[in-house]
Amino acid sequence: QRAARSSTSESASIHWIAWRRASNSPKVLRCLACSTAILRAATPTPIPTGCTTANLAGTWQSDKDSKLSLKIDINGELTDSEDVIGNWILSGNKALITYYGNHNMTLSADGKHLTGGGYSFTRQC
Repeated sequence: QRAARSSTSESASIHWIAWRRASNSPKVLRCLACSTAILRAATPTPIPTGCTTANLAGTWQSDKDSKLSLKIDINGELTDSEDVIGNWILSGNKALITYYGNHNMTLSADGKHLTGGGYSFTRQC
């Protein structure tokens, strides 16, 4: 009877070890995947700088009025040198600038010039 108990105990112990290893592996892999995802999510995407045709972010200087400049952010907002606020939308190389009314403008192929609607700006990049 003691041999049977010992055999049953060993069998249960071996099965427990095998089950324990199997149950830990997926959990470890899940934790690793979760940690990796958290690290990736915690790294902020850098805001594009310089001249790009993907957005209008940056500082733009008027070609006609040296006192007028626009600071345009990545979120679609702009502020001029007198703190007047406006908005922008870019679709391809066509921009709609809402600043003292709506102005349809065109972004140059190199992303440095914005013209139209009575305005002409050069991006400082």
